[in-house]
Amino acid sequence: LAKQAGAAILTGVAAGLTAIVKSGAELQTIRVGFRSIMGSAEGAASMVDKLNKFTAATPYRLEEVARSARQLIAVGTGVDDVNDRLKMLGDIAAASGNSISDIAAAFAKVQAKGKVELENLNQLAERGIPIFDELRKVTGDANMEFGAGSVSVEEYNQALANMATEGGFAKDAMALW
Repeated sequence: LAKQAGAAILTGVAAGLTAIVKSGAELQTIRVGFRSIMGSAEGAASMVDKLNKFTAATPYRLEEVARSARQLIAVGTGVDDVNDRLKMLGDIAAASGNSISDIAAAFAKVQAKGKVELENLNQLAERGIPIFDELRKVTGDANMEFGAGSVSVEEYNQALANMATEGGFAKDAMALW
């Protein structure tokens, strides 16, 4: 019985050490990935620390949050604004049951193109996000036809921001963190 207990303890300790080493390696990989974006090892370390703190307060994993942050930075989101955008997108993702990286990718596509296409709106609607309803509120046009060029990037961003506010679509997700 003592041998079995000792073996179980050693197995648990070994698994714990393996997890710590793996976690450290993943963190290092993320830092390296941000080094080129941030321009320095210090900038990368600072960004990863911010993302780590953000992740600790959310249901998301660091790898997923880091991927989303890289997408946002790549399309022009300022480094100081990344956590705010992640919070907005994370709230929407949680409320709709999607991953933050899926919602960030849809958001980044619009930002990169500089225009909103029906396909972008459909991607969100297919994920259970009531983007069309919110855009009608933002534009004030209840009969709005969502064709090419009918929605500006600013209106799109405002609709997402509204959904992530206290009274918006994602209000219940905010209680998660």
